[in-house]
Amino acid sequence: MKRKFTFLAFMLFISVCVNAQVRLLGTEDNEHKASLSYTADGKLYELIINIIDDGMNEYLYFRHNYQPNEVTTYLYGSLEHAANNFPYITRISKLENGRVATDEFKRFTSNAVYFTVNYSYDGNGNMSQARFTVNEDKFVFDLTWTDGNISNIDVSANGAKAGNIKFEYNNQEFNNDIAAIISPLTALTSFCKTIAAGPIMAGNYGNQCKNYMTKIIVNLPENLLDDEFVEDFESEDYTYEFDQSGLPIAILGDEEGDNTKLIWGLPTSISKNIAEGNSTTTYYNIEGKRLAQPKRGLNIIRQTNGKSKKVMMK
Repeated sequence: MKRKFTFLAFMLFISVCVNAQVRLLGTEDNEHKASLSYTADGKLYELIINIIDDGMNEYLYFRHNYQPNEVTTYLYGSLEHAANNFPYITRISKLENGRVATDEFKRFTSNAVYFTVNYSYDGNGNMSQARFTVNEDKFVFDLTWTDGNISNIDVSANGAKAGNIKFEYNNQEFNNDIAAIISPLTALTSFCKTIAAGPIMAGNYGNQCKNYMTKIIVNLPENLLDDEFVEDFESEDYTYEFDQSGLPIAILGDEEGDNTKLIWGLPTSISKNIAEGNSTTTYYNIEGKRLAQPKRGLNIIRQTNGKSKKVMMK
């Protein structure tokens, strides 16, 4: 399946632009729409992706919980699951010295970790290596930085060299907005499909690239890993459009219709941190035994307001 790198524009976001009060509120192209909301202290709270490709009308909900040494991302497959706190996948980013040292992934059907990523950084705060473990497969991404940008990523699969990914940039000065949407770092941290938007916004993956990325050149075998939770990289070119104030308003890909519109404005409402909210729902099986998280089959949801409901998890 064709990997559209610009799809990251719907998953990843920006922190601030020229006016510190103006935030990215949404993105839009022919296949997806996205909306974003923030916590009172400016961190990303929720990212909602509406998939409208080929007549589809599906939604994905990403919510973030921030703790001093941990950021948790919850992926929900529907509004009902989001309302009842039934995450399809949970991503736990464990921090050391303010940077993500390890990402752990759990599915709703099991509390066991099925996917891990370990990161290393150099003395300048640049990510230098990412090590992915997916089932029995191991991937290593070695990053090379040149003049403040990631110029190359060497990829190894199960101990053998698989190829590399190269990047080109223009000479425009660093801009947080574009760097967080189209960049090698966001592509790398989204390799496993579960979005790292919260930690990226908070700067927890180290430095971002200095300049705008204009090209990604992929020299990897097709279907490097045939796994439903792993994305492929694909070569692509990018150009940008700005408004009169210098605010980026569009990312243009190299294929017809592969353009992303960026929507900016003042947030009308700031969401609160969900650290407390995540503990307000308890789960039970049909026999009344309490569960740490929902399981396949019939689950009973009991909320702190005393209401209960039954939900069938497939």
